[in-house]
Amino acid sequence: MRKRKRVLKKLCDTVSELASSVLPDNGVWVFDIFAVVACLSSVDSDRFQDLLPAMMTTLTEALNGGQEATAQEALELLIELAETEPRFLRRQLVEVVGAMLQIAEAESLEEGTRHLAIEFVITLAEARERAPGMMRKLPQFISRLFGILLRMLLDIEDEPAWHTAKNEDEDAGESSNYSVGQECLDRLAIALGGNTIVPVASEQLPAYLAAPEWQKHHAALIAQAQIAEGCSKVMIKNLEQVVSMVLNSFQDPHPRVRWAAINAIGQLATDLGPDLQVQYHQRVLPALAAAMDDFNNPRVQNGKQMVQEGALTALASVADSSQEQFQKYYDAVMPYLKTILVNANDKANRMLRAKAMECISLVGMAVGKEKFRDDAKQVMEVLMSLQGSQMETDDPTTSYMLQRIQTMRLMNQMTKVWRQLHLV
Repeated sequence: MRKRKRVLKKLCDTVSELASSVLPDNGVWVFDIFAVVACLSSVDSDRFQDLLPAMMTTLTEALNGGQEATAQEALELLIELAETEPRFLRRQLVEVVGAMLQIAEAESLEEGTRHLAIEFVITLAEARERAPGMMRKLPQFISRLFGILLRMLLDIEDEPAWHTAKNEDEDAGESSNYSVGQECLDRLAIALGGNTIVPVASEQLPAYLAAPEWQKHHAALIAQAQIAEGCSKVMIKNLEQVVSMVLNSFQDPHPRVRWAAINAIGQLATDLGPDLQVQYHQRVLPALAAAMDDFNNPRVQNGKQMVQEGALTALASVADSSQEQFQKYYDAVMPYLKTILVNANDKANRMLRAKAMECISLVGMAVGKEKFRDDAKQVMEVLMSLQGSQMETDDPTTSYMLQRIQTMRLMNQMTKVWRQLHLV
């Protein structure tokens, strides 16, 4: 045992000397050696603490020398270290995290390099089991990181294609910076929780909302939506402030900001429900209804399939929530739903047909079997016809049929009609 310790100490001394003398071109050697260290036990790796400053020096030299490929390799190794042995970084946490945030803020560096530096800090924040509370002890860095992520959300353009998008995946104008910022805000909030993140957000978001640029309004709303899951317990205590901030943006002059506000309400309803729905439905529902009357923006008022599918999902949700109170609207909506089910029969409209079937199922369950009986027979005839037409394996209608008939049983009436049709 003593001999092993002597060997480890000698190895540590040798590697430290090498690390302090390597040229920038060979700096990556330090990280290759450090990969071996990462495989050692925690007890052994403590002996290599003195290597960390040399590693950071090598990283800095690589960046200053324009060797970003080398720097990115080093950052990837450090991320792995932060994930597997975060305690190794504890003694020099301030210096290491500070250096990473400096890299993240350096606009002269490649986006990939800056994103890796951010990933390192986020990974460290997520290492709760191996190093509980470590990042919470650095509030100044948390505020700084939150600010960096907010600024990344500003990297968005008002592309004309966004306003006429044909599907939800067409996020025109959104950069990789924007996507990384969005993802990391979510992860940071989940990792550190509301007690840590909400005070920081409350300090920084008002300035964004008060700024003249639409991008800052948009960023504040996106950030609010992204942190809601991780901060739900704290945000629920401040619901009035949160809801008012979002609803005020429903009147923003820029359509992308109004979209971000609607998106935020949807996310908050998921993460802060049912409190938000119970306490603020009288304010939220009229605001959403008014938003649908936005005739000046083609993405809201058009016949695109994306909008039609969204409308069917919304109608299904309303029926499911209203139950028997939806009966007064049944005669007005069911003919349209059946028309979609019958006519949306080409491959491009498969999801629309599936959504129509889902909506019909939920409307039928809401109003009850007496009201639904006659239409149920027609609907089942259509479904039987579809089943007999050998639908493709990836047709979403198949899964919707099984889901609605099996898990919701479609009010027993569907089952009775099905049997009657088979007996005829």
